[in-house]
Amino acid sequence: MGFIPREVKFFDLLEQQSNTVVQGAKLLQECLESKGSIDDMYLASKRIHDVEHEGDELVHRLMERLNKSFITPLDREDIHELTSRLDDVLDYVDAVAKRLVTFKISAPTHHAIELRPDHRARRRGNRDRRSRCSATCPRPRRSSGSARRSTSSKTTPTR
Repeated sequence: MGFIPREVKFFDLLEQQSNTVVQGAKLLQECLESKGSIDDMYLASKRIHDVEHEGDELVHRLMERLNKSFITPLDREDIHELTSRLDDVLDYVDAVAKRLVTFKISAPTHHAIELRPDHRARRRGNRDRRSRCSATCPRPRRSSGSARRSTSSKTTPTR
């Protein structure tokens, strides 16, 4: 037995914290996809808040271990930053759920739908098809007037 603890499970705690963030995000996505009543939205918000509280407890445990450990597998600042950012994401998810209930939003707006990963992937796929077409399709020729304008803008200074 030594003065320095041999095994500190930072990676396990970080993995638990990231799983908690994913769980909260999935609950929010289910909340937005359901066409339920305001009461259903309130219950979903309550579940998200419970997950957020669980995430806060993990942050406290991780920070406590970080403060008690002499040697860490990553830089202290990196562990602290990662933990803080994951906690921020979960706090934002909880804040969105609370606002949905506060403002009695029972169906997502078109802006919220555009933020969904599957919707963004579809849009990205359309953009990729357009860029492939623009690479293979012939480009229209410029008219002679536009060519003259572009050359006439390059004037030499006179003295």
